Amino acid sequence: MQTLRNFKRYKPDENSAVFKKFGPYTKLFLQDENGNDWYDAQKLFSSGTLKIAYIEENGLIKMAAMDADMLVPIGLSVTEVDAGILQTVDKDTLIEGEWMYRDGKIQPRIYSAEEHRKAAAMLKEEKQRQAENKIAPLARGAIGYGNGGRKNGAHTVGDLQCAT
Repeated sequence: MQTLRNFKRYKPDENSAVFKKFGPYTKLFLQDENGNDWYDAQKLFSSGTLKIAYIEENGLIKMAAMDADMLVPIGLSVTEVDAGILQTVDKDTLIEGEWMYRDGKIQPRIYSAEEHRKAAAMLKEEKQRQAENKIAPLARGAIGYGNGGRKNGAHTVGDLQCAT
């Protein structure tokens, strides 16, 4: 199984074979850390495998396709894995941020402590907004704002009631 790491943009020499072949059709050329051009490297992958593009530092899967030419791995690494994973995990689900490539296989994402803290803070903010949205109308009604300033059919101004 093939793995190519850390693709970055580059400009090939105008006399190079890859530029002569693809230059008229694209301005996007990618090269891995070993100098392999992405267009040339695609033929290194087997036809019956699933190709995934992932962030090298944390393994988070960002793209997945059976055909390597469907990937645009800018800033990503690309590897191929057994397509049998698609019997248990939907290809579209792989790229939703819940799966990672680690130790040579696809597995559920392992969140860092910082990611857990951020998720907890976002959940706390959402719950506070929900509580405020439920409490605010009740609070307005309790102080007379929810009923247009009327209490028992009379207008209220502070502690004064005016008959209508």
